[in-house]
Amino acid sequence: MLYQIVKPLARWILGWNFRRIYIAGKEKLPAEGPIILASNHPTAFIEPCVLASFQNRPLYFLVRGDFFKKKIFSYLLQKLHMIPVYRLKDGGYSQIKNNYTSFDTCSKSLAEGKALMILAEGTSIHEKKLRPIRKGTARIAFGAYENYQIEELPIFPVGVNYTNSDVYRSDLMLDIGEPILLSQFFDEFNEDNQKGIKLLTNSIHEEMSKNVIHLARDEDELFAEKIWKLWRNDHLNPKEELYENTNERLFKEKKISDQINLMDLLEKEKINQELESYFKLLDESGIDDLAISNCIYKRKNIGYLFFGFPIFIVGSILNIIPLLFAHAMGWFSAMSVEFRHAVRIASAIGFYGLWILLLIIIVAQINAWIIPIICILVPLLCWLSIRYIEYYNAFKKMNSIVGKSKELINSARKERKKLIERLLETNLWV
Repeated sequence: MLYQIVKPLARWILGWNFRRIYIAGKEKLPAEGPIILASNHPTAFIEPCVLASFQNRPLYFLVRGDFFKKKIFSYLLQKLHMIPVYRLKDGGYSQIKNNYTSFDTCSKSLAEGKALMILAEGTSIHEKKLRPIRKGTARIAFGAYENYQIEELPIFPVGVNYTNSDVYRSDLMLDIGEPILLSQFFDEFNEDNQKGIKLLTNSIHEEMSKNVIHLARDEDELFAEKIWKLWRNDHLNPKEELYENTNERLFKEKKISDQINLMDLLEKEKINQELESYFKLLDESGIDDLAISNCIYKRKNIGYLFFGFPIFIVGSILNIIPLLFAHAMGWFSAMSVEFRHAVRIASAIGFYGLWILLLIIIVAQINAWIIPIICILVPLLCWLSIRYIEYYNAFKKMNSIVGKSKELINSARKERKKLIERLLETNLWV
């Protein structure tokens, strides 16, 4: 019951948090029968929230065991289909032993035909990289086969990619790959359990690598971000829907990262110097790249800002309290970048639900007929306020060339064009 209540609220909050959400491959998931969704793990728990909110099947998740220490949290998390998995630092070997029970719970859930999501890397690190896959996913899958005689189990590799998971109104790109059938590994597992587990784990890693943006060197991330910024500004589409069922953008950005991994270090350094020179020119001139890009945005009309301002003010007043609380929770409750924004989103789901409930109670004392209006109007005004801020920021960027000399603008455009031609020559532009 709690899961079904939280799901639409989580979908709302995620829609407010992300500018675009691209999810491809949902049609591959069967409507019934056991499945595992094996995902990478760049944030603490945004990935499970997204998958639970944007596909129809109820999901069960493995979650860090230390979240279950307090009885009230343990009760709520279990109602949200979460299963604890313990690490050594969560309570020593005595808690590690509880994983046998948790793993058996997962295997039993699969035998009952449920859908299980596993963050297969095991550890959450905020980076554009696919790390080694832990053996836990394979052990759970083979546990369902060995202990509950499950005949087939599709394991779907899921790649979750963020433009920047720690920033509001960033983009999320998720792709569900082709299923890996557990039955293909039965012979190896029956011959040698560890051999079967290793082969399946390697297969999950290989398939997941096809839909995860991966930079082999940490030093290349800033270099890649500069290229992606240019590319994204040229390909912004204001008519895109918030939710898009496509992996086209993901694979285009992944093609850039794959090419970076193949490049010679000296060649990368030369191009990086050209990128730094261009962005230094923009910074010193106070010009944003969006203003001189090939973006299909037209220059923003100040009339929209003027007439939309009253709506923005009303929407902000009605919604600022729960959103400020959620933002503060990110700073006070989670210091690491992997947890900070995830905590904000989880807090927003809880605080906003309570805020709407509080408004309903207040309005009910005045006129119960107003309750449906409040339930629709307050979230709508919140959405419009968020879009207003986004419109205002785009207005500033698009008009950053106003008052600048033609010589400066032409110089910046010429250098940008030359830079993109250089990226095309080296297959860093798609």
